Amino acid sequence: MARFNFRQGIVRHQTDTANNPTFLQVNGQYVDLIVSPDPTVFVIAHLTEDYTIVENNTVNDAWGPFTGTTTQYLFWDVDLLTGELTRDFMDVQPITSGVEPNSPVVNQHWFDTTQTAMRVWTGSRWIIKLRVFVATYTNSSVLTPEPIGSQAGLSSIVYSGQILFDDEGKPVQKWSRMRDGKFLTSETPMSSQFHRLANFRVEAAIIQGKAAESIPIHHAVAYSGPNEISLARNTDPSQPAIGISSEGMVAEEVRSFITKGYVQNFTDWNWTEDAGTPIFVGETGELVTAPPQQWSIQRIAVVVDAVTIFVNTQDIIVYI
Repeated sequence: MARFNFRQGIVRHQTDTANNPTFLQVNGQYVDLIVSPDPTVFVIAHLTEDYTIVENNTVNDAWGPFTGTTTQYLFWDVDLLTGELTRDFMDVQPITSGVEPNSPVVNQHWFDTTQTAMRVWTGSRWIIKLRVFVATYTNSSVLTPEPIGSQAGLSSIVYSGQILFDDEGKPVQKWSRMRDGKFLTSETPMSSQFHRLANFRVEAAIIQGKAAESIPIHHAVAYSGPNEISLARNTDPSQPAIGISSEGMVAEEVRSFITKGYVQNFTDWNWTEDAGTPIFVGETGELVTAPPQQWSIQRIAVVVDAVTIFVNTQDIIVYI
């Protein structure tokens, strides 16, 4: 699961030790995308849906060729029909507004904050595109990356998933009377006919419970009563962990927790341990890779990569 506090923008990219962006590099007439080792992650707002796109590999000549002195605006594009990710640029400055621009020029990009969708003017009508801007390139020499955060001023909390594809490599579309081309993602809730309490997403099994106390996001939880959850603490072996919280919650709220599956956190996690490293329950429910040396020890997950873990809770072991 991926939880973000904004929509439509860059979430994560490669930086140097001073936290300056290094994910873009000028290479002659081209701009390269650098992924080493941090992935580049961005989110696209598509009406009521949100898509997480992850660039895991360095791409040489990702944008270009560039010549001349005209300012260019680099962007990512996801095809609404095929789901294919491409990279392109244009020389018309994008607009963000809640009202339709007057007298637009051909290829004018307008992020409509009322409907939360990127629209492009064809010369006769506005059409929806799935696009996020990467950088501004001035005079074929000055490259200014877009900052991390929303490019449209959208600061709401969202759960954004990666687009699902079928076995023929085609994106799976969500049925809608409006025929608006929304995709199913790894965050699309689905129901299970086998258990009335259980829902699932493609990457994780989800159960709801009522919080008995405040529980931060991505902390170990334990049953403290019928359908009631509290923080799991390795100092209290009588309440072993059964999963991790998928969102922050306060006492009396009914919220979801994850019992098994892949969980991603692109904004807060940066696991440096090797893939497969065990993750344990800490003293206040936090996830730790250092095995606790007293009270109890319980493995709850393993590291997959810098931003991903696999939740698979094991039996608790009590120290004598």
